[in-house]
Amino acid sequence: MKKALVLNLLLLCSSSNLAQEVSCKDFEGDWVGSKAGSGYQGAITIRFDANCSYNWIGTNGPITPGKLQIKAKKHWYTNQAGSRGEVTKTGNELYWVNTWTGNSYEVKVTKK
Repeated sequence: MKKALVLNLLLLCSSSNLAQEVSCKDFEGDWVGSKAGSGYQGAITIRFDANCSYNWIGTNGPITPGKLQIKAKKHWYTNQAGSRGEVTKTGNELYWVNTWTGNSYEVKVTKK
């Protein structure tokens, strides 16, 4: 009886960990917010597809396409403008910092 209880508890814990994993589907759709720092500044929309590819769109149209890489603890992005950096997902918000290419701007967006 105790073995069955322990086994069920282990299965429950491992399945709840799987439910917390992040996938490209979690990013799919439009995220809106603002970009501050070097380059374009102002309102921004980031449109993701189901494969973690995205387009940054400013008030005057497209800025740059790119790709998000989902890792266990941190997410990383690259874009065609040459920027690379870290993306932090907290609930319904994404926070982008170009940590690998100058640390000169930040983007904060929320799921639309």
